[in-house]
Amino acid sequence: MSKLFADLVKTPVAQALARQMENGGVQTFSGVAASAQPFFAALLQKLFPQKPIVVVTENLKSQE
Repeated sequence: MSKLFADLVKTPVAQALARQMENGGVQTFSGVAASAQPFFAALLQKLFPQKPIVVVTENLKSQE
């Protein structure tokens, strides 16, 4: 895990997110800026390495 992610997952915001998502289910994060979405998806994968993360995007361009 990169130092950036290692430091980030220790923050109160990331810890609160992890607690909220621990039980699985559907979560929506429509307020995440387009430029931050790849970073956010990578953060989720680092927080939950054993769980599948499914990201639904608006269109193929945003998926790329």
